[in-house]
Amino acid sequence: MYAQDGYCRLHIDHEREAPVGKARRGQRTDYGPGQAAARAGLSLGEWRRAVRSGLIQRPDVDGSRWSATVVERARGSRASIRTQLQVLAAPEYRWGTAPEHLLTRAQLAQTSPDRAVPLRPDGPIRGVVHYRRGRDTLYLYDVREAVPKREPTAAQTAAVERRKLAARTCAGCAKVADDRNDLSPTKRLCPACVAAFWTRKFTDDRQTAAAWAREVLDDPATVFLDTETTDLYGYLVEISVVDRHGQVLLDSLVDPRAEIEPGAQAVHGIGSADLVGAPTYAELSERLWAVLRGRRVIIYNVGFDIGVLRREVLRAAAELGPEPREAEDRDWGPLERSARWECAMEWYAQWYGEWDHYHRDYTWQRLGGGHRALGDCRATRERLVEMAASLAPAASAGQGQPALAGLDGDDRDVGDLHA
Repeated sequence: MYAQDGYCRLHIDHEREAPVGKARRGQRTDYGPGQAAARAGLSLGEWRRAVRSGLIQRPDVDGSRWSATVVERARGSRASIRTQLQVLAAPEYRWGTAPEHLLTRAQLAQTSPDRAVPLRPDGPIRGVVHYRRGRDTLYLYDVREAVPKREPTAAQTAAVERRKLAARTCAGCAKVADDRNDLSPTKRLCPACVAAFWTRKFTDDRQTAAAWAREVLDDPATVFLDTETTDLYGYLVEISVVDRHGQVLLDSLVDPRAEIEPGAQAVHGIGSADLVGAPTYAELSERLWAVLRGRRVIIYNVGFDIGVLRREVLRAAAELGPEPREAEDRDWGPLERSARWECAMEWYAQWYGEWDHYHRDYTWQRLGGGHRALGDCRATRERLVEMAASLAPAASAGQGQPALAGLDGDDRDVGDLHA
């Protein structure tokens, strides 16, 4: 018993229960239908309809009783269960076909010549309208069961005004906009703060890429690799490797033992006549991997060139007889792990700063190395030298801000970007 507001009230603290799944001494661990309904705050009829419709799990103890976990879960969502039961029992209408006395909450709140005061629902849901091809739903209430809306208190009115003001206040500079739609929808920033955010992001990303380039050029283990191939998914016709100073470590044509596609030949200019007497990959592989083993290998579009090397390794392994899966693990895996592979194309795109809002990433840029392996190696190194040269202890405010281009869906083939 405790006293409140001048009278005594029997106090039963139903809310201070043990956490779900942990029964206190004397607390039930399972419930029958009536006990479960009472504990969940539902009528027995509501409980049974909710179980039949799948809103509440079927009995999970001895086939006829419910565990405390299920009942407590239903207790926590009883308002949603009641709403769903009303929806299941209400007739469905198409847009514009519901009876005139069935209105939405927004329609009840509006005044009209025959309704001077706004109303609110005081009865169950009497109808459901699906629209936008069933993706959205409106609930309908009987206007005859509605009651006048209560006038908001001063505190409620003040709270609404505060929320409206907060919705129009920039989260960055705290300036109040004339309309909430003037702010960005996700971060609630004004145009000036949005521009400052992107400028800061581009500047930071550019400096991060420049710092990476500086680190790569300072690393004695760095080498640059490039290949030319028979086609987009073909075999080697040329491969080159240079060190961080641009000195050539390997530069060789390669006999692919396969046809060179006319499109590929038009790009790099290497034909079958040029490959007479050139070594095959098998003859060149020992020298190649002696150059790459333990190195930090920088490639412009690393996925393309790694794919080429992998195909060469697996083809050479297949000629020796092992199964493809065995060759993958035994031959290609150790070679791939023997070096560190990094993509200069992605870092250069970040440094260049052409943002694609559709893909929410930086746009890859063409290398412009002349479509020969040695020229592309040197061009990749030159891009890193250019990036590293822009590294500054404190970036200026305008540095790194790109022209926001590339928004017209310029879809380039990855193979084209390799050049």
